[in-house]
Amino acid sequence: MKHTLRAALVAIGLAASAHAQAQVDLESFLRKNDFNDIKISPDGQYFATTVPMEDKTGLAILRRSDAKVITSFALGKNNHIYDFHWANKERLLVRVAQKFGMLEEPQATGEILVMDATDKGPQPLVGYRAAGGLKAGSRLGVGSSKSNVAAIDMEMIPGDERNVIITAAPYSEEEMWTRAERLDIYTGKRTPVARPPVRGSSFYIDNKGVVRFARGAEFDNASKLYYRENDQADWKLVNDENSSGRVESPVGFSADNRIAYLQVDQEKGPDAIVAYDTGSGERKELLRDKFADPAAIIFGFGATNEPVGVEYLDGKPHTAFFDPKGKEARLYAMLSAAFPDDSVRVTSTTADGKIALVSTYSDRDPGSFYLFDTQTNKASFLLSRRSWIDPAKMAVVKPVELKARDGVVMRGYLTLPPGKGERGLPLVVYPHGGPFGIYDTWGFDNEPQILAAAGYAVLQLNYRGSGNYGRSFHQSGAQQWGLTMQDDLT
Repeated sequence: MKHTLRAALVAIGLAASAHAQAQVDLESFLRKNDFNDIKISPDGQYFATTVPMEDKTGLAILRRSDAKVITSFALGKNNHIYDFHWANKERLLVRVAQKFGMLEEPQATGEILVMDATDKGPQPLVGYRAAGGLKAGSRLGVGSSKSNVAAIDMEMIPGDERNVIITAAPYSEEEMWTRAERLDIYTGKRTPVARPPVRGSSFYIDNKGVVRFARGAEFDNASKLYYRENDQADWKLVNDENSSGRVESPVGFSADNRIAYLQVDQEKGPDAIVAYDTGSGERKELLRDKFADPAAIIFGFGATNEPVGVEYLDGKPHTAFFDPKGKEARLYAMLSAAFPDDSVRVTSTTADGKIALVSTYSDRDPGSFYLFDTQTNKASFLLSRRSWIDPAKMAVVKPVELKARDGVVMRGYLTLPPGKGERGLPLVVYPHGGPFGIYDTWGFDNEPQILAAAGYAVLQLNYRGSGNYGRSFHQSGAQQWGLTMQDDLT
């Protein structure tokens, strides 16, 4: 939908009504970011960053001391680097997605590539490129398993600089069974560590890298969550959606590996974060927002996978922490106070937790990055995604709440053209795609900003069927595409 609107805006030159006569500099809006995401290496010596290009997304590694590009690469047309992780101070794991047809977002291919900070290019570890053979002279060529599988998930093991745990799945659509494997990121060797108790299992590890949970579904599509105490124990069913009426998904373990944290959907309202005592089976609700599901888990700083809090994407993004007085909560509070108009997120830290790479963005700013010294509490500017955008000239995006004809409450966003006031404006209702499970959030959005620059107000509503507002709201859009879902927007 967004590509269609963008093309239409260019084609008609933003032909405006009598109320919307502004000339719009489309080039400023349609120009790609200089970069998308940045993460700092565990020793603080390097930055890795994704770089958008015309029809692909590449990756570059820069030396922190002088910002010199040490190495970079991009794959072929429609191939995008969508995620990456520093496995240790020198080795980077890269995940690939491809754009297919008219789909707006590239789809993950299940590939994992590996490269060193000083290498000239990546080598395939998992996926169809790896199965097809590695480059001559690759260190991955000896002892690597080349069975044709996709890594549908990957988890880093705290303190282990050589191995990660992947959920491996066959590319064949006829096979739905997965398995957990330990992947050696230097040899490419994959070792099975857990077999699935249910079809389509995703696996979840504790802080020692032991697979403790598996979640999947049989042909009835009802979620089942299994638990085991260690890698020698049998799987035990701890939640069946058919009987409990809820879905439970692990998000991590406490430092001592006794408490597992689960995201649990509710009969009404948004999902909650629940502490599950793996010894006693007791469940205790820790966090639950009034409106929104947890959108992202916040982990402790340094080399840890321990969850400490949650980010919510309702209204202006906000956070909540298990311990409001913990160091991560205090740092987020400090950063939010330093950037009161922005949403703040720590994207990565050094292994010792002393340096954090902080992302800021707002409704009028596509985003900037800062280095934050957790010892001195001082931040230094690093880069902006789009240095040519002047936030002072951009439109304000206001969170709004409206009622549908039948009284259902919907939350969304109203973008107002700069300097035009709030009354007597031509209005564009701009629905998100999907329609199920997708949702609009607060932040810088090209198309509403273009329309606002032309003098239009833009309304983006999370109508019934949208994600982010609980299971019941999501399911309320079922079989309502041409009925109440349309009423919500008209």
